[in-house]
Amino acid sequence: MAWRSLFEYRATYRKPYPDWYREAQALVFRDLALAVLGRPVDSPEKLLLVETLWAALHGVVSVAMDARFRDVSRPTIEAQIDLLSRLLSSGVDAFMSSSAPRG
Repeated sequence: MAWRSLFEYRATYRKPYPDWYREAQALVFRDLALAVLGRPVDSPEKLLLVETLWAALHGVVSVAMDARFRDVSRPTIEAQIDLLSRLLSSGVDAFMSSSAPRG
């Protein structure tokens, strides 16, 4: 239930995000940065990369939890997350060393 609340939290009109939510997100982004980049986020582009990975992982988990695509077992979800993480992290070095402007 705690995992789902992290993904399903909706800010109410004109209220700032609660501290617990910002702290939970910061921990997720920190852990992803360390796992994928091998170092902390130190630029806006790297933060965007980590947020994009988080969004992709969120999609895998939320689709599986809601059984939108098909019934998915926990081992299958874990395998999908591992596959997605390995796929994205294999291209991180090329992405980060590219000098092409991003739009």
